[in-house]
Amino acid sequence: MTRQTFPELQPDAIRATRDALHGYALAMGDFISTFRPRRKHWWQNSLRPCLDGLTTGPVYAQIDFELELNLRHSELRVRVDNGAQLYEPLRGQPAREMTIRIAHFLSENGLTRPPNLGDAAKRIESTTEYSASVANDLASTWRAVSAALETFRAGIPEETSPIQLWPHHFDLAMMWLPGETINGKDPANEETADKQMSFGFTLGDGTIGEPYFYITAYPQPAAFEKLKLPAGTIWHTAGFSGAVVKYGSLIMEADPEAYLVDLWNDLLRAGRQYAEQESLRKSAMNNNERKLDWHRVADIDELPEGRVKTVTAGTLSMALTHIDGQFTAMDNKCPHQGGPLGEGSIEIGGDGQCWLRCPWHGWDFDPKTGLPPGGHEDTGQTLYPVEVRSDGIYVASKPKHRMQPLLPMSWQRR
Repeated sequence: MTRQTFPELQPDAIRATRDALHGYALAMGDFISTFRPRRKHWWQNSLRPCLDGLTTGPVYAQIDFELELNLRHSELRVRVDNGAQLYEPLRGQPAREMTIRIAHFLSENGLTRPPNLGDAAKRIESTTEYSASVANDLASTWRAVSAALETFRAGIPEETSPIQLWPHHFDLAMMWLPGETINGKDPANEETADKQMSFGFTLGDGTIGEPYFYITAYPQPAAFEKLKLPAGTIWHTAGFSGAVVKYGSLIMEADPEAYLVDLWNDLLRAGRQYAEQESLRKSAMNNNERKLDWHRVADIDELPEGRVKTVTAGTLSMALTHIDGQFTAMDNKCPHQGGPLGEGSIEIGGDGQCWLRCPWHGWDFDPKTGLPPGGHEDTGQTLYPVEVRSDGIYVASKPKHRMQPLLPMSWQRR
């Protein structure tokens, strides 16, 4: 997919350098959090990846300045709008020392307001195990991860955050915002009100002591933990809940970037589906919105796991499926020659992907999205909203928006 390379990172070998760089990132964060105006989700407090490491980008204050953690040359660079520059070699010195050095240089060049000191000022430990070579490898890793995130982000029509490194947790991440808020939360507080998914990478932390990628959703749909994940991806629940790919596992893939982008797209598609279902439920309950016509089509225990049956919602014939604890409903008429999908079967491919197979000519459709396997020209089946209530399974007779075809995952291709 790209010429980006993912260097090998040994957790023990990178730890001292990682921790030193974390401290320097915190020091840089103190300056941007002091002088930048507030943005939603605290985006003003993050750093940006650059070719050789990390940068604050321009910071506009009494003087305009920029801080860059240049790991190709293993130095902190400070540039001021009057042309003055500071190049401070990185040698494992304490973050507090770096903060004082930056503040002194900026003060000499006209910045009279001191930064609001945070965690960096408390870091007084130095390390003799800092490695410029390891730091350069970490910069190459961030560059490769950023390239993958840019590829992924380019295909998302909804709002996304910048690709950013958070000094506090030292993770490189981006956020997807579908534009929906959570019932009962103060909409003025976007941190708790906005539905969101995060796609990130960290060099290791107190939860997982080695570099890893994570995908989280807020709020997390209960069905997320039942999603089928590709080999190499696990569902993590200790400390946080989300999908995790360990870096050491990723770099064993033939094309690490393609693996990541496919995984992110797959989970984003699931996030869209659940966000859409929740939006439809909210719309149905809102008296000011057009109400959906719901029809009871089956008892809860009538359709076993892994089965399909034909049901009728009003005048519409649908194929009701039960996969991974989730009920879905789609148009019962196969687009090929009109075969009754509800009389078909649920088939599991060698890659673990579930398909609803037409009984007439074997056309397949993903029960959760309505989409056919990759490479097929048809646009898939129309899905209908489904609710599981205490007295049975209900289907709305107004169709959901048809899912847009996305590139299928490598383990979903047949």
